[in-house]
Amino acid sequence: MKFRYLLLFLVLAVSMLSACQSAPTQSQTYPVSTDKPADVPYPASGATTILYPFFKSGDEVQWSEAVGMLTNGEVNQVLTNNAPKLTLALKDGRSLVVTEPQAGALQEVLQQCGDPCKAVVVK
Repeated sequence: MKFRYLLLFLVLAVSMLSACQSAPTQSQTYPVSTDKPADVPYPASGATTILYPFFKSGDEVQWSEAVGMLTNGEVNQVLTNNAPKLTLALKDGRSLVVTEPQAGALQEVLQQCGDPCKAVVVK
């Protein structure tokens, strides 16, 4: 009977220890991809960085990502001729597609955005 309790205790102890993993230390690093899409123009050194480098021209993005690009001042113009599909023309030359969640959502974002969106042209 004591052997069963000892065995049960050992199994529980081993499972608890295996479940506990230490958090990564500063010396532990995770691999970071340095691959850049070939068709995305990257700024020269010293220029501003691209905040969404993983999107290439023609990609469809989520509405929240499009709002982030607008409010960060990354968008030159928005083409609305295929509403609710909008095309965002970014300052770095890429164009991305987004679906407006409801009519008027773009105008609402542009009004609340302020200075970063003042130069955005809507066609």
